[in-house]
Amino acid sequence: MRFLAIDIGNSSGRGIIAEMEGHSIRLQEVYRFTHELPLVNGRLQTDILYLYTQVKRAILAAKQADLLPDGIGIDTWGVDFALLDKSGELLGVPYNCRDPKNQELMEGIFSVMPREEIFRRTGIAFQPFNTLNQLHVLQELRPWILENADCILTLPDLLGYMLTGIKKTDYTNASTYQLMGVHSRNWDDELLAAYGFPRGMFQTPEMPPQLLGPLQKPICEELNVPPIPVYMVAGHDTASAVAAMPEKGHDYAYISSGTWSLMGFESETPFTGPDMLEGNFSNEGGVEYRYRVLRNIMGLWILQACRAEWNRDGAKLSYADLQAESEAAPAFASFIQVDSPEFLLQGNMVEKVQEYCRRTGQAIPQTPGEITRCIQESLALRYRWAMDRLDRIRGLRHAHLRIVGGGSQDRLLNQFSANAIGRPVLTGPVEATALGNAALQAIACGQFRDLAEAREAIAESFPQETFLPRDEAAWNEAYERYLTVTGEKA
Repeated sequence: MRFLAIDIGNSSGRGIIAEMEGHSIRLQEVYRFTHELPLVNGRLQTDILYLYTQVKRAILAAKQADLLPDGIGIDTWGVDFALLDKSGELLGVPYNCRDPKNQELMEGIFSVMPREEIFRRTGIAFQPFNTLNQLHVLQELRPWILENADCILTLPDLLGYMLTGIKKTDYTNASTYQLMGVHSRNWDDELLAAYGFPRGMFQTPEMPPQLLGPLQKPICEELNVPPIPVYMVAGHDTASAVAAMPEKGHDYAYISSGTWSLMGFESETPFTGPDMLEGNFSNEGGVEYRYRVLRNIMGLWILQACRAEWNRDGAKLSYADLQAESEAAPAFASFIQVDSPEFLLQGNMVEKVQEYCRRTGQAIPQTPGEITRCIQESLALRYRWAMDRLDRIRGLRHAHLRIVGGGSQDRLLNQFSANAIGRPVLTGPVEATALGNAALQAIACGQFRDLAEAREAIAESFPQETFLPRDEAAWNEAYERYLTVTGEKA
C-alpha cells in the first residue's frame, strides 16, 4: 500500500510517499514547499489558506509522479489553532505561536489560576505559545472572535476538515493546549469555566489513528483524483515522530530533533511531581494513550535563524559549511542558555547570541564557525541538563538517547550530545515524523496490527548510527561552567 504523509513545519512542508510491502517501507519525497509567517501590524500569523493550497499541490504531485496514494495524513506543529463560526467558516487568520503578544501577556493567565494549580490539572509545561495563553491573549485583544466561535480546531484538524468536510479533534495535538485534564484525557471543564472559554467550541478529543473521511467531491474534480481516504493521524508532529521510534525496550530517552528539540520518554502514566514543574516538563498525549513526558528545548531554531541572517547578507553558507567551520573553532569558548526567552522570537539572532555572551562575561563569538560551535555545544549541554532531570523524574538511568528527525543529520551535534550525556546516542530515522504519519495510516487500514509491528518494520527498513561518548572529563568540566554561566541548577 502507499500513503501520502504531509508534514508541515513553521517554515516549510513536504509531501512524502511511503510505499509499504510487508515489513519493507520505502520513502519518496514528491513535493516540498517553503512558507513565511506574515507579520501584519506587529502580529505574527499563519497563512492557513496558503497551506491548504500546498496540501492540494502535494496530492497533485503524488498523482503526477504516478504514486497516487491509498491514504493521506497531515501533521503540523502543535498548540496553534483556528476558530470556526456556526456555518463552518474561519473566524479570521490564525495567529502563530511565535506571535510577540504571547510573551507580552503571558503573566495574565496566573491572575486567574495559580501556576501550580494549572500544572496539577493539566500536567503541561508553561510556554508563552501554549493554547491556554493564546486564547487568553485573544480574549484580551479581540474578545468578539471568541464570542462568535462555534468550534476550535488544531491546524491539521482544520486542514483535514477542509479536505473532507468532517470536523474531529485529534487527542495528541489537543493535549498540548494546556486545557485538558492530565488524568481524564478530556477537557477540564472547571479550567475552561475559570478562563471564560466557551465550552461548546471544544469537541471530545479522539485517539488516532482513524479514518476521517474521503476527499470532498469538488477537490476530486479539481485535482482529477478519486475520493482518497484521509486519515486522522497523530497531528502533532512530535507525536508522529515518537510513533516511529525503532525501539523495543523502555529504558531509553529520545529527542525529536529539528527547529525544536523535544526530549523525553514514553510512559503509560503521567508524572506531576515537583521536579516536573520546576524543570518545566510536560505530559503530552501520544498514540495508544502513551504519555510523552518531555521538555521543549529550543533546538536548531537558533542556528537556522543565524544561517538565514548570514545568507541574507550574501554569505551563502550551507549546513555542511557551518559544520566544518564549527569543528575547526575553539572548544568551550562560550555558552548560551538556548531556552532563554530572547531566542524564541525571530530577528537579529546573531546579535542575540553575542549579546548573551557579552552580558554573561564570556568570550564573544564572532565568526559563523564560532557562533555555530557555541550553539551546538550549548544545545548538547542543555541535553545533559534535561537528561539528568529525566533520570530523576523516572527514577532510573536511561541506557541511551535516541535522536530522530532532521536534526539527527547533524553528526557533530550528535557526537557532542553523546559526550555531554556520557551515554551512547543512536540516530535515525531522519524522516521520523513522515514515517510515523504513514505508519499510523497503515495501522488504521490494517496494514500493521499495532504500533509495535509498525516500529519493527521501521527498524528493519532504515539505517541507524551509534555515537559513543568521548572526552567525558572535559565535557563534565564544561558542564559545570555552563551551569555557572546560565544560572541553572544541576
